[in-house]
Amino acid sequence: MTQETLPAPLVQGDVDTSRLDGFMLDTVKLLGSELLALSTGDEFKAAVVLWCRAWKQRPAASLPDDDRILASFAMVPLAKWKRLRPMALRGFVKCSDGRLYHKVLSADAVRAGKAHKQRQEAIRKRWGKEGDDDTKPITDPPTKPDTGGHSAEHTAVSPPNYETDTKDGTGRDGTGHGLGQGDENAAARGVIEAFDALRAEIWGPTQQRPWPAKTDFVTAQRWLAAGGSVEICRAVFEGQMRNMRGRGKEPPRSLAMFDEDVRVAIRDRRIDAPGTPQRDPATKRAEDDYARALERWARLMSDERERTPKPKRAAFGLPEIGKPERVGA
Repeated sequence: MTQETLPAPLVQGDVDTSRLDGFMLDTVKLLGSELLALSTGDEFKAAVVLWCRAWKQRPAASLPDDDRILASFAMVPLAKWKRLRPMALRGFVKCSDGRLYHKVLSADAVRAGKAHKQRQEAIRKRWGKEGDDDTKPITDPPTKPDTGGHSAEHTAVSPPNYETDTKDGTGRDGTGHGLGQGDENAAARGVIEAFDALRAEIWGPTQQRPWPAKTDFVTAQRWLAAGGSVEICRAVFEGQMRNMRGRGKEPPRSLAMFDEDVRVAIRDRRIDAPGTPQRDPATKRAEDDYARALERWARLMSDERERTPKPKRAAFGLPEIGKPERVGA
């Protein structure tokens, strides 16, 4: 078959499934396939390994038509690969771009790419538009109208990317935390966007949240009021998320999971909350030293989680768990 008569690539070059952890495996098709009926154990193993390799390639579901690379992908010597090749590449077809595409995997990759684009478009629309009017830009969250003490119906509409009932666990809603201030609200949205972007980057686009948690906006505003910034929050998110991912943990559901880490980072950078009384130098030094010691202890616990015995908090000047100690008291 000449290059001119080869079929067009089965997957477009912009379809990228490398961040998706897996593909759909049709067990009925597999159990009834000729591959399973005719292959040896080594051939079947090589075939499955190459499916996984193809899923992580770009274009998705494809492999380079190079025996040396394919042998390396299949984890066998080149001489052995040449014996395994006909059966291991069963289901792959060579296309006009010179690459080998798996027909079943390609269809799955196209579906995954389409679904990912639809999710991205929905997220952009949700964060960039408001209500039923697609031309109306997103605005600040609603505040209660000034009625001079008289009751009035709250008619404002919330942006669809978070809910108006942003309870923070104390029964208060977002209207009591500075909502209505454009710059503060934009910064709070920036914190949430940084959280979602890193969550999708580290765990893959399939783990993107359809909308923020109900407490996210209040949590972000509390950090900002304490002297935090989008940059500080992003740095904490990235460090903690990559740590969680490396330990096989599930992605965090809300900003509240990093509340203590962000507050420690804010204190460690000696940033004081705007408009609050300044701490006296002795108390400030004690609190900063405590925050740094806590961060060092937490980092050591994370980096040496297999270490026995565990590092003692007392070695860092910290009280043991269950024995709170107030710094500067």
